Amino acid sequence: MTVSLVILYLVLPALILYLCIRYPAVNKISPVLLSYLIGIILGNAGILPESFSSIQASLSEVTVALSLPLLLFSMNVRKWF
Repeated sequence: MTVSLVILYLVLPALILYLCIRYPAVNKISPVLLSYLIGIILGNAGILPESFSSIQASLSEVTVALSLPLLLFSMNVRKWF
């Protein structure tokens, strides 16, 4: 169960982006809003077990650790000077 939820957490943003590229009507809603809506639905539907909060915390720590270098790689520091 937890493996499938981790896969869902990792694949769902890619699926949302694919749907926004493929269907213009979905793109008008925006990927950010769709992500929030799906998160609210998953959090309030009772689908997630109580023991999944530790996995959610570790997933968020890993994604933040990966996102910061990706943001820094896109910056051009030489233009600052």
